[in-house]
Amino acid sequence: MPSKKDSRLWILASNIIKCIVQCISKIWLETLNTTKVVNKETFLILTKSREPGRGLVTVSNHHSYLDDPLLWGISPFTWKKGFRPWSNLLSLGSPCRWVPAAKEICFYSRATTLFFTLGQCIPVVRGDGVYQEGMDQILDKVNTGQWVHMFPEGLVNVTKERMRLKWGVGRIIAEADVTPIVLPFYHLGLDTILPIQPPHWPRLGKIVTIVIGEPIDYTEEVTRMKTQMSKEEIRKAITDDIEEKVYQLKQEAERVHFPRIGLTSPIGVLSTVDELSAASGTDVTSQPSNGR
Repeated sequence: MPSKKDSRLWILASNIIKCIVQCISKIWLETLNTTKVVNKETFLILTKSREPGRGLVTVSNHHSYLDDPLLWGISPFTWKKGFRPWSNLLSLGSPCRWVPAAKEICFYSRATTLFFTLGQCIPVVRGDGVYQEGMDQILDKVNTGQWVHMFPEGLVNVTKERMRLKWGVGRIIAEADVTPIVLPFYHLGLDTILPIQPPHWPRLGKIVTIVIGEPIDYTEEVTRMKTQMSKEEIRKAITDDIEEKVYQLKQEAERVHFPRIGLTSPIGVLSTVDELSAASGTDVTSQPSNGR
């Protein structure tokens, strides 16, 4: 890949890709399907304005092959004031996340590598641990005050049961030069837009619910833990806390989402098959992850 930091051509190409993908995601999420976002303003504020040099780490569950990029259809799409085509294309639209993506799925050819790199995806190899090159790059993005999104379940969670989150997210927060703000959220319904079971083509008229949590500042906890605990213990403690908060949001998401699709089952009782049957008539079986 060419040097991208100072390349106006690379920035232009990247923003064109991000523009196209965001437009499609926004139309598909908010026009062709019906989406309700709880606490959206918090998300919009944090993605657009933070203290200089402070990164943002958003974390969520992973239910569909299209969680990323469809989730970012909730972001507004705006031009800078004053229409200047060249300068606008060099700084286009809303802030965009960086996201780790499975190398064997998203970076298997020159064409896909170019596309996903332009789209701010960073290759990671599942099973290579928290100190692999891709995670180092994610940490670098946080250290320069950028926004990173992570799916710490590490795969598409077909059963929607609680999973132990991967420790990579804990490493990013614990080892950042400036502890980033963490924003957890939980979503339901994206797997009815693109069901796990074939045929794999996007659906219309589905219902999606996204519940944004409250921002978390681990600065004091990280400072305290560094005097008392090993790096591994710190990673685990932070990840465990994020896991608890993400799955607390699951209960709120179910409370909001189930009545929207005509279901009243108590939280934790409804099966994945029941939910997808009610929402889209789709049966569910275990499928491999897209790794994102």
